[in-house]
Amino acid sequence: MVRDDDDLILFATKEGREVQRMRHSVTFNIGIEVVKIFRNPLKILFTPFNVFRTFRKRSTDLSFDFEPKNDYLIVGIDKTGQFYSNRAIDLAHRLDQVSRSQVTVISNSVVGPKESNNTQWFRLPAAREHSYSRKEWNITMERLLSTAISLSRPRTIIYFGDYLYRGVINSFEPLPDKIHTIWMYSEYPKDSHLDISKIPKVKKICVPAPAATERSLSGLPSLDSTNAGCIFFTDISKSNHSVFQALTKTVKGDFFAIQRQESVHSTVKRTFSISDICSATGGPNHFFMIDETSKLLPFLPLVPMPGILLIGSKVESPVLRAMIDDLELHHGLVVVRRSQQVDLIESIRYLMNRDFVFAEKSPIDDYTVNWLQSQGID
Repeated sequence: MVRDDDDLILFATKEGREVQRMRHSVTFNIGIEVVKIFRNPLKILFTPFNVFRTFRKRSTDLSFDFEPKNDYLIVGIDKTGQFYSNRAIDLAHRLDQVSRSQVTVISNSVVGPKESNNTQWFRLPAAREHSYSRKEWNITMERLLSTAISLSRPRTIIYFGDYLYRGVINSFEPLPDKIHTIWMYSEYPKDSHLDISKIPKVKKICVPAPAATERSLSGLPSLDSTNAGCIFFTDISKSNHSVFQALTKTVKGDFFAIQRQESVHSTVKRTFSISDICSATGGPNHFFMIDETSKLLPFLPLVPMPGILLIGSKVESPVLRAMIDDLELHHGLVVVRRSQQVDLIESIRYLMNRDFVFAEKSPIDDYTVNWLQSQGID
């Protein structure tokens, strides 16, 4: 049953629904009749009729159902710091800029979103900000989030966080199926640590990673492309050993790797972190080559150099697929979907010999915003 605006907040929290269940129970109403008789014995004459009417009442629908009124509720929750909070606020700001959507934000950040008539903000203290116990903080989270849902009545709820806290699960559980609930993350390719077994209605979507604060050359020291010829940064699974054979056959230069847990190819001189690659200023002969298992994939819009992406299997995230298509069309990414060595060598030569002007890439959040709009989630 779709509830009236005035009644919705009464059913927002688990405690509120339990209170409503008790108030409409047969036992409670018979108890009320007994109290009335003690206060006024003459009312015993009406007791049989009142009891009969109590038993005839239909059971009360306690579902938390509503017709969406606004567009988005974006939740960013951190144990410490403001990483997820800032991601939620940045996405809300971009949605306001691009589509003028009605957005509600819940975050731990000290500073809220930029002032806008389309955005409202609720602040939740971080889990360890005031030494709250786990139970106290989860109850606070549940009450605040449930209240925000009942007040804003969003079509789509977007969640940023390390995992689904108990307070978040309790708030999401009673939502009707027509409300889209999305957990956005950038930890690629493995997402097994993002457990949705307790609430399967939540959909996990990998999105492009947030931008670094500044660019500098300090992340990639002593890389002189004029002396070394070409420089290739690689992140290739060991199962793709033929890729390095194609690369060493075609390229005269130095090979570096992005750090990963497994051992790297013998031709690799040195490894760098993802933050080193993304915060550097790429040189004219700097390139990269990665496959679909690389952790660098969500960071591709931040990589300041052209490169090759090998795709042997489907990338699950629709947002990352749209990002790859855009980078391939407009921003110097060469996508290789066949793993034959001839195709690889041809793609490497094409990348190195093309007359390429490195264009400014789209804002990171635009890929997410565009996907939300293309799905009708707006």
